[in-house]
Amino acid sequence: MKFQIIDGGIVLFGTNAQRWPKAVNDIVVEGVAKSIYFFHATGWSAVGEPSYKFVMNYKGGKQETLELQTGVNSHDWCHIEKAFEDKNSVWGWKAHEKPACNKAGLVTTKWDNPHPNTEIVSIDAVSLELGAVPIIVVISLGDGSLDVHPQQKMTVTWGRLKYFSG
Repeated sequence: MKFQIIDGGIVLFGTNAQRWPKAVNDIVVEGVAKSIYFFHATGWSAVGEPSYKFVMNYKGGKQETLELQTGVNSHDWCHIEKAFEDKNSVWGWKAHEKPACNKAGLVTTKWDNPHPNTEIVSIDAVSLELGAVPIIVVISLGDGSLDVHPQQKMTVTWGRLKYFSG
């Protein structure tokens, strides 16, 4: 699976970087999915310790939680030597261009949705307020479906597209 990171991401509070928010709530999904892919890592972490979680909020009020734990399904972005205990987590991106720690990486975690036919209204990303600083780059639906409303569609003609692209 290839990723292209265009701009932005979410960084959460950790005691090693306290300026970030402790949670980012209500990340809008409004769709169904068999799975969700999270592209993430941490700055500063301790093996075996949980550091953050995702809470999936379903239509009707039901919730499910995915806890991220160093060495199990998450890791520090500077440590890419070892495999994960969770078979659904892999190093999704690696760089060996000698950044500050000589190696860098981001983790891809696939979470199998226990309610694949129920709409996920939103996702909350929540720090567990420990040393680790969660970094979330992408959240993507796997085998998902979103309801696209007509008012969200934009008709673009070739002439207009050419005009706006320079």
